[in-house]
Amino acid sequence: MQISPPGAGGSGKLTLAIAWHLIALVVASTALLAAGHRIGAALLEDVLLRLTAAATIASAVAVGEALLLGTFGQGASPVWLTLAAVLTWAVARLAVPAATGSPARIADAWRRTSFVPRGLAAGFTALGGLELWHLLLRPVVGADGLYYHLTEPEIWVADGRPGSMHEIFNGLPLQAYPRTLEVLDTWVLGISRTTSAAELVGPAFLALAAVATVGGLRLLGVRTRVALL
Repeated sequence: MQISPPGAGGSGKLTLAIAWHLIALVVASTALLAAGHRIGAALLEDVLLRLTAAATIASAVAVGEALLLGTFGQGASPVWLTLAAVLTWAVARLAVPAATGSPARIADAWRRTSFVPRGLAAGFTALGGLELWHLLLRPVVGADGLYYHLTEPEIWVADGRPGSMHEIFNGLPLQAYPRTLEVLDTWVLGISRTTSAAELVGPAFLALAAVATVGGLRLLGVRTRVALL
């Protein structure tokens, strides 16, 4: 990663550069989620399933665009990845008809929900927010992260070719493993240029699993408070 330590000269310029990278990550993520939601809303009625579809589609498109740009050596370029995300949103907005508004549906569903599910949802959201803040302040990489999950994305950020083959651990063919998560990490690292942002990928998919579980159980007729538990 081409980032100097905070104590190096020109720390003001360094902080500004990191801020711009983080802004680009927010813009790119929002663009892909908006595109994913527009597609999901055209296919699904349930609010939770729309949110699940939005995150799933956005993640798949991020991986696909990183791999496509990687064939030109630009698979970790913050400029090209952000432009591709914004272009995806523009194409989805033009090509997919607008569905009935999910924000209004979410607000209406929240008003009709009883106190217990509201309390559970608010509690889980608060705990999740505190955990995210803790991870941003004190990133936890772990052994697997050092050996594989972040090592390979950082190599791809350097060479610009996500998905390319590198022997990163002698005697263990990690390069033969499925690497969709690592490509998604490369997308995040390529735009943000900070490993702290990559710490958000795991909790984001944990939240996605929770939303998908609740939505799926509701489709099966399970009561909302039971599904939340």
